[in-house]
Amino acid sequence: MHVDLLFPNRYIKAADLADKPDGAELTIHALKEEDLQMTDGGKEPKWVLHFAEWQKKPESKQKVMVLNKTNAVSISSIHGTETDSWIGKKITLYATTCMAFGQRTDCVRVKTADR
Repeated sequence: MHVDLLFPNRYIKAADLADKPDGAELTIHALKEEDLQMTDGGKEPKWVLHFAEWQKKPESKQKVMVLNKTNAVSISSIHGTETDSWIGKKITLYATTCMAFGQRTDCVRVKTADR
């Protein structure tokens, strides 16, 4: 078991997708701005994707994804630049690695649901 899975939370992590080599196909349910707790103790507004596949689960079991610029650009190249048009559209999330803060780290990226 990946060490990140020992500490579950509501945010999708690369470890959540490690057993899905083709990625996880999900339907965008909502894009909401939420105040997230930062490591320095402060709060910062971030955009968060909610997925239809988790909407029927209790809130404590729903997974969401904090939207970074890389993934937002990927989604916009698939479904257009108007974020309201993303609702109801499918994307596939997959685990990979990327450079962050000067080191290679696990990350989640977006590809079209039909690839």
